[in-house]
Amino acid sequence: MSQSNTVPGSVQAQPSGGDIAVRYLERKLAAVEALASGRFADAHRLLLDLLAEADPPVVAGHCRYCGCSDAHGCAIAVPDGEERIVVRCSWWDDERTVCSRLSCIARFEREQGRDLRTRTVDPASRIVRP
Repeated sequence: MSQSNTVPGSVQAQPSGGDIAVRYLERKLAAVEALASGRFADAHRLLLDLLAEADPPVVAGHCRYCGCSDAHGCAIAVPDGEERIVVRCSWWDDERTVCSRLSCIARFEREQGRDLRTRTVDPASRIVRP
């Protein structure tokens, strides 16, 4: 007889939004790895499973497009005279689901039906120097 680790009447913890997003990205990576190794039937099945989901999970603190997070932000090169400095992305939307990487902003603004030129970001506020 197997024993359960839960106390009778207790509520089991639900996975956090971050856990859901990580699992979704892990499944996308598994499909890519299957393609790269020539396991096309596995890749096809994995991709069909992903497509069956309406949308990838949108979780605060994780970019819905590139997958970066509060803990692992994008590195963005910004011109500074003759040199380039590296800044860490910040959050573009109030819900913290779209980072300030240009490709993510463009996709978000396009989905919202807005022209990208309607907003600007001050990258100097997020400068990361060694």
